[in-house]
Amino acid sequence: MAGYNKNIIYLTLFGVSGIVLYLVLYFKITQGYNTFGKYEDPYNQTFCSTRRSINPGEKKEKYITVDSLRYKHYITLTEPRSGSTLFVSLLKQHPSVRDHFELLQSHNLKREHVTIHSSNEAFKYVKAKLSKNSQNITTGFKLFCVDVKTWNTSLAEFIDLLDRPAIIILYRQNILEQFVSFKVAMQNQAWNSKMKLKPNSSRLVFDIEQFKAFVLETKKRWSDALKTLKGYNDTYVLKYVDLSSDPFKEVQKVYDFLGFEQYDSKQFKVEFKKQGTLPLSKRISNYASIENEISKLKSFYMLEIEL
Repeated sequence: MAGYNKNIIYLTLFGVSGIVLYLVLYFKITQGYNTFGKYEDPYNQTFCSTRRSINPGEKKEKYITVDSLRYKHYITLTEPRSGSTLFVSLLKQHPSVRDHFELLQSHNLKREHVTIHSSNEAFKYVKAKLSKNSQNITTGFKLFCVDVKTWNTSLAEFIDLLDRPAIIILYRQNILEQFVSFKVAMQNQAWNSKMKLKPNSSRLVFDIEQFKAFVLETKKRWSDALKTLKGYNDTYVLKYVDLSSDPFKEVQKVYDFLGFEQYDSKQFKVEFKKQGTLPLSKRISNYASIENEISKLKSFYMLEIEL
């Protein structure tokens, strides 16, 4: 009889423990549901507080959840020597941003030990990189207009691939400055202010015909991109001249466009500086002989992007 009573006690204790465990689990699970019946993990809200409400009528204290991110992905669409390295270095400092930089550039593919032979492989690679560990954050990368042609793809296909990403257009109005900066960087192999100049680096010998071809090619690439973006409302245009004059202010505007709370400018770390600070006459060895002809081409080499 004593053994029988002991078994009853054990069963009773086991039953009570089970009920308590059930109630605890029930409380934890139901705690994760919001007023709309959608589950939100109460232990995985690290970045939600940095999101800005989409509804302008809402108070700033109310934040949108990960299921309502304004943009899951973004593309910085640009051309070489347009300030994109500086821009991305600041943009990615926001805790809600993960930038994968120049995903489709050959030097980065080589570093990642990735070989791409077709547009489908390019798409799969981009999708995989942007989707990896992307919970609760917005991921993006830098896409040069020339990359689209290199991999035989189209901007429209990237937009479909990433399900309507935000498009940040960063461009340089003065293509003359862009051309000189590009040629000097090629010549000296110094693509940003962290790279050391090659020994015995020299000034650029300017080729007028080469410059004209560069302008036409640049304008054609932008024209093709803008045709794709016609009527695409998820686009932000940023000029190089504005970025270089006040980078913190311009990046904060982009944060606002992406739907983020403002980032404390005092926390920004400036990693890069403007390289081409000297006038053209100091960077071009034959400037005196071409100055007059260049001055006649100003309307030709200036670019204005309007959506």
